[in-house]
Amino acid sequence: MENNIDKKINRWLYVSQPAQNVDFNSIQRILTISHRKNIERNISGALIYDHKHFIQYLEGDEAMIDTLREKIQSNPNHHEIHTIAFGEIPQRHFKNWTMSYISYAMYNQVIPNLCPEGFHPYETDEKKILEIIKAIQTVA
Repeated sequence: MENNIDKKINRWLYVSQPAQNVDFNSIQRILTISHRKNIERNISGALIYDHKHFIQYLEGDEAMIDTLREKIQSNPNHHEIHTIAFGEIPQRHFKNWTMSYISYAMYNQVIPNLCPEGFHPYETDEKKILEIIKAIQTVA
């Protein structure tokens, strides 16, 4: 990935519901395609799938994030798309992750400790999501 300090880095953090059941093979296809395309686009981030929601954090060049946002928002495989955070950030959080996948097992290992009252994706904030992703990094 290129390191151009003059480029603005944007992020988009959103939660959505899949239009249909998503199985292991579907996730693998998403990750394979995302990994390849994200290298080309200089995009980094993480994807959580909790069997009910996609929670995705994307970061990269402003124009690329805008393009991905438009593409995902018009994708019929996503419903109830809710933006948690969008806009410029001073630096990447996940510069070495072209698309990290956080499995349901890893998610369930971390969530009870960080969210003893339960985790509600549509009612959370960026700080909590980043805390969850970074905690999962330590157990992955």
